[in-house]
Amino acid sequence: MGTTYILPIVGINVSGVEETLSILEKLYRSKSVEIFYTQFSILEIIGKLSRLDYDRRRVEIGLKAIRSRFKMVYTNNKRIYRGSRAT
Repeated sequence: MGTTYILPIVGINVSGVEETLSILEKLYRSKSVEIFYTQFSILEIIGKLSRLDYDRRRVEIGLKAIRSRFKMVYTNNKRIYRGSRAT
């Protein structure tokens, strides 16, 4: 999933994504979709947070939720790997 849709999980407001997030949440709760993210999404979140005043506890809870509920996709410059690190 693009970082734009992950940012609200850590407390960063993004305008114009509410409807899409609502649909994704319904699909996720019904187990109709799996949601994936990359290490680059986490780096982008950290970059955004470095320029904002943020609630540390909210960020911790959000990052834990991302790690526990979504699936990490590992990448290298040639391939994308799901669930385990590329070697």
